[in-house]
Amino acid sequence: MYQFDFLRQQDRERIISQIAPYSYVSFDIFDTLLKRDVIKPTDVFRLVGNHFNDGSFFKKRIDAEHFLRKETGREEITLDEIYNKLGSKYRSYKDQELKIEQAILHKNLVVYPIYQYCKEHNKTIIITSDMYLPENFLKDILHRQGIYFDFCFISSACGRQKVTGNLFKVMLTAVNIKPKEVVHIGDSVKGDYLGARKQGIHSILIPKIINRTPWINLKDKMQKNSFNVFINNHLDLQQNRYYQFGYAYYGPVLYGFVKWLHDSVGQKKIFFFARDGYIVKKVYDAVYPNSTTEYVYLSRHSLSVPLLWKHSSWDEFSRYITLTRFFSLRTLLKRLGLRPEAYEQQVQQNRLSLGISLQEKDFLQNANLKKFYLQIQDDIIRNSKAEFDALAAYFKQKNFHGDIAVVDIGWNGSMQRYLVELMALVGESVHMDGYYFGMRKKLEHTQVHGYFYEPDHMDLEPQVSFMQGLFESFFLSREGSTKRYELCNQIARPVLYQPEYHEHDIEYQAFQSIQQGASAFCEKYVASIASKLKKYPAKSYAYNLLRFGTEPRMTDVALFGDFRFYDTNVVYLAKPDKMSVYIHHPKQLVRDFSYAVWKAGFLKRCFRIKAPYMKFYTFLKKLH
Repeated sequence: MYQFDFLRQQDRERIISQIAPYSYVSFDIFDTLLKRDVIKPTDVFRLVGNHFNDGSFFKKRIDAEHFLRKETGREEITLDEIYNKLGSKYRSYKDQELKIEQAILHKNLVVYPIYQYCKEHNKTIIITSDMYLPENFLKDILHRQGIYFDFCFISSACGRQKVTGNLFKVMLTAVNIKPKEVVHIGDSVKGDYLGARKQGIHSILIPKIINRTPWINLKDKMQKNSFNVFINNHLDLQQNRYYQFGYAYYGPVLYGFVKWLHDSVGQKKIFFFARDGYIVKKVYDAVYPNSTTEYVYLSRHSLSVPLLWKHSSWDEFSRYITLTRFFSLRTLLKRLGLRPEAYEQQVQQNRLSLGISLQEKDFLQNANLKKFYLQIQDDIIRNSKAEFDALAAYFKQKNFHGDIAVVDIGWNGSMQRYLVELMALVGESVHMDGYYFGMRKKLEHTQVHGYFYEPDHMDLEPQVSFMQGLFESFFLSREGSTKRYELCNQIARPVLYQPEYHEHDIEYQAFQSIQQGASAFCEKYVASIASKLKKYPAKSYAYNLLRFGTEPRMTDVALFGDFRFYDTNVVYLAKPDKMSVYIHHPKQLVRDFSYAVWKAGFLKRCFRIKAPYMKFYTFLKKLH
């Protein structure tokens, strides 16, 4: 008997070594040669009922089969008999059940190499399976999946089952072989293992649930759902690990988000914000190709500078620009929309330097800085008005008005807050709803909605925030952030910064692979009828990704820890120094941890033990 988390090459080789001496190899069908893209076989009945909008069919179908077996007392019944029991009203349901079975049945990629070995070594292949479905129907599905055989024995056609041993007896007689000449492979203890042994046939039992990849654990009840079954059945293990990560972990999150978004927006036109909205729009358009969507080049910077002419006072301007805890005067000037080099002389005259280090918490108390700011205030206003005019033209070109939905990654809602004020200044009538992966606060005069969390439902916020930098990295697009807009012949065009990563960078290649894998999952899963089975909450779609981000293993951290992350400064996702360094310099540990983008990854890589890092981090934040 073989019980393993996921079938490794050596496990296959052990099975192959057992079947090598036999000239005849018998295979079960369901959960052996073929796998369904659903958790339970009875999920097929739910899908049939869903197709006809008949909520009562699921129970009726189960009851009809149960009572028929009890009434007849025979070893096996047929699908025709089951539907005769249900009555003529359900004749079309039978055809739909067969269509669904055909759609969700696929070759078992774990067992298929064993079947291929048998073909390559000229074994006589026999199909021996208990099933009420028609024999010709099952033969056709096996052929469609590239599985060919010499003999086929289905209980619905033979009237005998494996569990009694009688179907094996029929097989031995028909093929004219002795029990010692054949080996049987299947997943049922009663049918495939004990049933075969009743006739003296050597049998090999494989698990009903096989975790085909290290990414999915279907034995974990939190992971036992239709999309993880689909991933386990279809993930291409020939692709690189980043593609596999995207398919197994990031893909379900994007799929869940776009389903939630579509159900929420109604008839609104949807605007996806660059850059984080690029992959989201790509997936949304693939899942809902008939929707009206638009990709707009916006950033906090490109929206904040056009507002500075209205908020240019020394006490107010800082609320409209993005600053980190520590920043330079050069950075401040860039945030104000100005070229630092044009003000070097004035900077020096005010006993400052472009490289001077400033702190967000107290820079407004710097008298020299205030004096310098007041000297350049007119330039700030002049530039801000010019950028406002160009932005207004861009909005007009994009038909950014009316009842609309805006989509971005989220967190604090600053871009939507800026947009509300900008559209009022432009004079456009806009009813704007924001849809985000997470939103920490409510906004005045506009509506915001969060997929993972929102102000009244913050359960997932600690987990998402603990891996926020890593999560943001998955949305990386090929282009730079939006800097401003320029008018050319009355046409407004976005001006972009240079992208942080280049095509040869490992980070760029990795995140492109992740997005390719995620897109592939979404496109394939939505095309599967299994996706119609059930709607799952955000925590289910995100379960594996959040586990990865908040409770990483060392192999998990190795995937991303050395990657660079661009904010105001370049930092690493999770790259601590040696512990020996931190023992002698504990303040450096505190500093490096504060700069680490992926906190859980940093702690795991630093201490290398399994520990409740998120609880520890939450406790430290409360103390601070």
